[in-house]
Amino acid sequence: MSPSHPPSAIAIFEPESFLILVVDDVKDNIYVISELLEGEGYSTTFVTSGPEALQRVTQAQPDLILLDLMMPGMDGLEVCDRLKQDPQARDIPVIFLTASNEKQHLLQAFAKGAVDYVTKPFSPPELLARVKTHLELKQTRDNLRHALLEQAKTAEALACTSTRLSTLVQNMQAGVLMTDAQGDIVVVNPEFARLFNLGFPADLLLGKNLTAIAPRINGLVSHGEGITQDFLAIEYPAPLLKVELHLQDGRFFERDYVPIVLGDSSQGHFWLYRDISQRKQVEVIQGQSLEMERRMRQQLAEQNQELVAATSAAEAANRSKGEFLATMSHEIRTPMNAIIGMTGLLLDTELTTQQKYFTQTIRNSGETLLTLINDILDFSKIEAGKLDLEVYPFDLGQCLEEALDVVMPSAREKSLTLIRRFLTPIPPNLQGDVTRLRQILVNLLSNAVKFTEAGQVKVTVEVVDHDAAKGEYQLCFAVQDTGIGIAPNQQQALFQAFSQGNSSITRRFGGTGLGLAICVRLTALMGGTIWAESNGFVVGDPPDPWQIGQPTTPGSTFYFTVNLTVVPSCAYSAHNLRHSLFLGRSVLVADYDEGRATRMQNLLASWRLQAEQITFSSPAKLGEDLREKLAQKTYSALIIHCPHPGGSGEALADFDLGEIAALGPTDQDIPVLVATDIYLSLGERYSGDKSPVGAWIRSPINPDELENTLVQVLGQTEPPTLVSTEAISGPLFPYAPSHLTILLAEDNLINQQVAKLLLKKLGYPVDVVNNGQEALSALAKGDYDVVLMDVEMPEMDGLTATKQIRQSQGRSERPWIIAVTAYSMEGDRERCLASGMNDYVSKPIRLEALQQALQVAATALQSTSQNTVTALPSVNAFEAKPSPSSPDPENLASMALPPIDQDIIHSLRELDEENGDLILREISDIYCQTVPALLQRIKMAIANQDWVDLSLAAHTLGSSSANLGAVLLAQQAKTLENLARQRNSRAMNPDHVSTLTASYARVQRELQTMLDRL
Repeated sequence: MSPSHPPSAIAIFEPESFLILVVDDVKDNIYVISELLEGEGYSTTFVTSGPEALQRVTQAQPDLILLDLMMPGMDGLEVCDRLKQDPQARDIPVIFLTASNEKQHLLQAFAKGAVDYVTKPFSPPELLARVKTHLELKQTRDNLRHALLEQAKTAEALACTSTRLSTLVQNMQAGVLMTDAQGDIVVVNPEFARLFNLGFPADLLLGKNLTAIAPRINGLVSHGEGITQDFLAIEYPAPLLKVELHLQDGRFFERDYVPIVLGDSSQGHFWLYRDISQRKQVEVIQGQSLEMERRMRQQLAEQNQELVAATSAAEAANRSKGEFLATMSHEIRTPMNAIIGMTGLLLDTELTTQQKYFTQTIRNSGETLLTLINDILDFSKIEAGKLDLEVYPFDLGQCLEEALDVVMPSAREKSLTLIRRFLTPIPPNLQGDVTRLRQILVNLLSNAVKFTEAGQVKVTVEVVDHDAAKGEYQLCFAVQDTGIGIAPNQQQALFQAFSQGNSSITRRFGGTGLGLAICVRLTALMGGTIWAESNGFVVGDPPDPWQIGQPTTPGSTFYFTVNLTVVPSCAYSAHNLRHSLFLGRSVLVADYDEGRATRMQNLLASWRLQAEQITFSSPAKLGEDLREKLAQKTYSALIIHCPHPGGSGEALADFDLGEIAALGPTDQDIPVLVATDIYLSLGERYSGDKSPVGAWIRSPINPDELENTLVQVLGQTEPPTLVSTEAISGPLFPYAPSHLTILLAEDNLINQQVAKLLLKKLGYPVDVVNNGQEALSALAKGDYDVVLMDVEMPEMDGLTATKQIRQSQGRSERPWIIAVTAYSMEGDRERCLASGMNDYVSKPIRLEALQQALQVAATALQSTSQNTVTALPSVNAFEAKPSPSSPDPENLASMALPPIDQDIIHSLRELDEENGDLILREISDIYCQTVPALLQRIKMAIANQDWVDLSLAAHTLGSSSANLGAVLLAQQAKTLENLARQRNSRAMNPDHVSTLTASYARVQRELQTMLDRL
């Protein structure tokens, strides 16, 4: 096709526009193929040998080549190889004509760069279909390339124009003011602020309405002239030039006004103010040349018109680009979501095996296409500057694990080992855009798994630079694989948009070629760079200087850096409360590295644990030493450091996690903690009815993570009898329940009832308020030791209320504020603590977790009176595991859950032995009265596309249902809440309403049956 004509919005396929070169040493074949193609309208040319083909390609520049595989002299493979090495011919698609069905020949053809093949004797419809398909693909690719080039030129021209206009306006010796049609200021320069003595930078006026500065400027103008009317010039549809204004301080201004009109629509107003006081003085003394004035006015008018026209054009172009992105996002995703959703529903119906296969193929293809579309839209948003980073606290370890979870299934299919390591200590309180960081990691890990057939994929993290005073850290991530690597001639285009390794890889693995380009832009947004190393070469933007690794190292390594900050850590510590749990307990450390085992022993000793160590050199030696030690003494926990693959020598090369499990002393019921570099999914960590491994710890070991794990594990076992140990300063839990005054802030009636019953059973009195505003009022009237603060409440939420409490009371330790909410999304827990809360318990509230949180509060409040304040969050509150009656959320859909969990019902009745049945009836009545309104609210929120109200309504429904034991309905509501909070388009599917309604109907029937039996 001729490249001189720009592509239309929808390219029309016209065979007459394409020239096809036929290469075959048999002239009869050439005649048949040419007749077939020309009958469809294609233009053809032909040759009978390889050298002639190379010469004809240079002369004719065909759009597609039909190339015979077997020819005397120079065969088709050599011809194709030479064409792909020629920059002018490499993009011409080649379809091989072959009589061979041998797989080796076909693989060789694709390896040389062919896009397809047709087997002789060929089927004419098949040949025509393949020719048309690849010419359409070429036409689409050429059109897309042309459109992108035009778009880049337009963006560059707009940026240049915008820069020039901004420089002109900012440096003009006249006051410039421009508004939109509503009177909001969009352009203003420093000279305007100086002329009118505003007393503050002109930039502060941007976005404000003219009426905001009208009173100030009205006072400067003589004779009471109205500045609002003067600025808006509503009755002046035409430009007004050289209008003089007399100011009360004696100055004279000259004003030019030009309305901004686009078509028949008013787009705003433009004014230019000049101080002509000196000119007026000269006129009084000498007069001024009239011709000079005329020339000045003419020149200024021309400049103003150019400025207005250029500004209007730039704004219109920016609006068009934004509208195009929004339209594309909606128009493309809407039918794709319908395809994916309907095929999902179809898969749930009764289908034959063949029908299921076809439907699943459609579903998978739709998911793949949606991923490609999302890549393109993400790339477009970045290019248009529409992508903003969200900064909030997150757990880097959790971020890594979530990224590894995505690629885990693909890695397991290939028997690949996934490893993650922290090469240096990582700050535990990082904050940044975890979603975009995880997007980069998933992209690099997916590529690593995709191009690795055997071995391992390893991701490492280290701190490469930091500024402790500013709390800024630069982290370097590395994703290393043992795959096929990247050839040097393919590396230069690696990070370019719409580029991939080569055509054969493209055909095998697919993709848009945008993944790495998006990674480049995301790392740049986070203040970092990205580069890759393979086969002894480096491509990208490595730091200067960068020392490359061994050229013989297999596979590839992708590096990237990001700049993150840390959340200011709590100023207080109460580790002594946690370490009191360790008193009198002993721990056995087993490690193949004696130095590391000694350091671990010293660390544990600093926490009041009695630590011993053994060093092993083989699995057999470890088993022997463990049996000997365990026969002599009973330990509270066992910590084993597992060697990572390839890093420990031959004696430990076959040491695997299965052997660790076999060596665990299950007969003595001793918790086993295993430290390993190998990444394991949750299913692998806790597979089996009773895994001997109590906890898995990331290696290198983070002291905070180890401490939290030990508190969790040892908190589930009985403490030893203390015979002789250091004295504990003060009572551990000095407050009796009645000595704590508690305020409950909760808007949900059911949750209020449950919390009051739990506190009553524990012996605590409680006052109840319905929201954060009422909590502030209650605290102003009374002195409370503890506030149980719900996070999601109307009028004022728990986070806002906590911040105001801390601001009003300074660094006072009272009240002790405990967040009461469901763990919905990443960062929720950190946001609670950052707002000033001291602790965190999850809904539905468990009696044991609430009791421990209140005991920790009592201890901390007692300690604060002795100058030790603000304890760390209680471990059971942070790491609380679901009870046996609470199913794993990921498996809810596959489990036949009853409508009501009878264990939770039983626990509610036991909260008050005398009135348990009456209380259950009361809570059930409240529940059945509120749920229909919540379902209607969810329905209306989906219909109105109201993300905020949908999230709040789903949150309330899930919380109420969980406390009443309706676990399936609670989980369905929680899933909808999370989708709404993430602004995921799936949240707006009306099917959610029918699903929730059906689940509620089951719950209602079960409740009625249960209450009838009371």
